[in-house]
Amino acid sequence: PVADKCYVFLVKNPANYHFEQIWTNKGLEKAKETAKLRFGFKHTYYDSKDYDKMEKLILRHNRKVKKDTEKALEVLKENGFKVVSESFAVLS
Repeated sequence: PVADKCYVFLVKNPANYHFEQIWTNKGLEKAKETAKLRFGFKHTYYDSKDYDKMEKLILRHNRKVKKDTEKALEVLKENGFKVVSESFAVLS
């Protein structure tokens, strides 16, 4: 039998870019089909030589999301909301 190979994808979830792995012994095209079915968000396959590029994209996007979230929390607090968590606020 042919050994499974790992294919790494960048999953572009708007709230959190991250790596996901697909393991298959049926080649890249099968891995892309599986990724299309498995990930609800946009995704891109990167060859191992491009991992640095992928990591930079992830870090840059996630820093932007964090900064936007902090700004949104400030606006909520200024408008009388009590922030319970990053995803939940109530009007005081």
